[in-house]
Amino acid sequence: MPPKPTLNWGLLPPTFLLPTSTRSFLAQIPAAGSHAAPAQPTYTSIRTVMRFKSIQDPKASRFAYRGAGKPILEATSTAALQRRANSTPLRTGLFGTKKGMSAMYDPETGTRTACTVLQFDNNEVVAHKTRDKNGYWAVQIGAGARQAKNVTRPMLGHFAVARVPPKMHVGEFKVKGREGVQVQPGESLGPSWFSVGQWVDVRAISKGKGFAGVSSPFLVLGSDRA
Repeated sequence: MPPKPTLNWGLLPPTFLLPTSTRSFLAQIPAAGSHAAPAQPTYTSIRTVMRFKSIQDPKASRFAYRGAGKPILEATSTAALQRRANSTPLRTGLFGTKKGMSAMYDPETGTRTACTVLQFDNNEVVAHKTRDKNGYWAVQIGAGARQAKNVTRPMLGHFAVARVPPKMHVGEFKVKGREGVQVQPGESLGPSWFSVGQWVDVRAISKGKGFAGVSSPFLVLGSDRA
């Protein structure tokens, strides 16, 4: 193999490739064989910090940590109930079964309004959940009917205390305060529990029909918050 050419690592690139400051510095260096001391370049070092100021005020932090200008969130159950006070209903809700769809017509304008037909099947108050005993206010509602042989003994005793027959569905509805648990265990609630024009929260479980939009026949109706 032919010998490889040596690499001149110490040589500078051509002069036209060097920056202007480097070329002026090299021009001040004396030529080889001269005994004159090379002139030292003069420069002044300046250290600065670039600062950018926005014309908009900084946004307030959404985290309530110390120094953010917001009260620190308390980890007590009382503080949690106070934070949910504006979104907790005043009265209990009911369990309803969707039976189908219908329509109502306005006799004056002839406007057709679609409506959902619901059935309230033996909604009765089973128990209360109080702040002192359970940590929150709620009303336990039972709906439907079930044979006693298909109910566990603990639940049979629970229904016996409230003096209600075994229920198919049992659920709790949280209320805002003591005023929401005025209904007594064993009291029956029906469509008259709601008034015309009242806003309610409806919740159901989908059957998994995709985009067909079919909901579960068992709905949960919560009373309004006003």
